[in-house]
This record gives sequence, structure tokens and C-alpha cells, in this order.
Amino acid sequence: MAIRPLRWFNRLFQQNIQVRLTVYFLFILLPLVAVSLISNFQSRDMLLEQAKDRTEAALTSSMDYLDLTMQNVEEISTMIATDASMLKLLEQSGAELSPQTIVNFADLLKQLYNVTSINHMISQISVYHALSHLVISTTAGNRVITDPKQQEWLLELARSSGNGIVYKLPDDPAPDGRTFGEVLSADGISLVRVMDLNNPDRQP
Repeated sequence: MAIRPLRWFNRLFQQNIQVRLTVYFLFILLPLVAVSLISNFQSRDMLLEQAKDRTEAALTSSMDYLDLTMQNVEEISTMIATDASMLKLLEQSGAELSPQTIVNFADLLKQLYNVTSINHMISQISVYHALSHLVISTTAGNRVITDPKQQEWLLELARSSGNGIVYKLPDDPAPDGRTFGEVLSADGISLVRVMDLNNPDRQP
């Protein structure tokens, strides 16, 4: 039963030039299609591999930049925490907001402005003066923390950091349902450390 179709196709192939041309065309076309498909798959794999390599390189570069940025910010914070002129202004300021204390805080704020003006990676610097409960900020100005729970929370934050560094997010909780960002007017990642870094007898 299978011989008749073969004979029919053979006779049709020999007698009909259009069939012969179609068959020849298929014999030529199919290898080209196969080669084209293989090349397409190989090209796709190469593109995926290149995209993966570029993504990994970009991620590595971003992580290196982030590490360098954080290192620079830490070094700047150390510079501020050990700056003799800033520490003197804080030490000379008492619990009462006397005219001299206000002048001291204004001078301190001016120095903090100078730091942020030449270091664009830092958007804000705030200093909390525990005796007067005053927050001196380059973006929010001067503001007194009147809530005793928030005052104690800031002191405990200073104690817990020791000579090290604590990173805080704006949404980190603070007393009375507030957040770190709300208490200190911070809208980004904050680096927290104590002033007078090298003095073991410092006040928190």
C-alpha cells in the first residue's frame, strides 16, 4: 500500500517541473532556516550573557560608589565630632539659652553650613545639645525638644552608640508614636554618633 504513493510522487516529480522546483527549493531553504534558527538562539544567549555581565558590572560599580560615599560620610562625621572649635562652642553653652549661648549656637550652625556646602553628599547635619535640649540643624534651624521622653530617647541613642556609628531611617520609631525623621526633621538615611568623640568623660 505504501509503494503506490511513492510511485505517484516519483511520476509527478519527473513530469511536473513545478514540483521539482518546489522540492529543490525546500532542500535549499530548510538548511538555511536551520542555520538561521541556530544562529538566532546563539545570538540570544550571547545577548543575555552580555546583559547579565553589564548588570553585574553596574551593580558592582554602584556598590563600590555606595561604600565610598559611606566611608566619606563617616570620615566627615569624625571630623565634626572631634572639631575643637565646635566642641568649645558646645562646652561654653549651658542649659539656659542666654545671649552668649545663642551666639555660640549661631556660630556652630555657620560651621555646619560650611561643611554641607562643600560636601554635596550630605544633605543635612544636626547636633543635639543635651543641656539645653536644643537641636541645631542646617535645614530646620534651631528647635527645642520639649518632650521628656524624646529627650531621654536621644540621650539613650547617644549612650548606645558609644564611640561607634548608628544608622537610622526616617521611619524608625521614636517615643509618643513619632518617628526619627519627625523628631529630627530628617528625610533620609542618618548617621548618628556622639560629639567629643575622643573624650571618655564626655557628656552624652
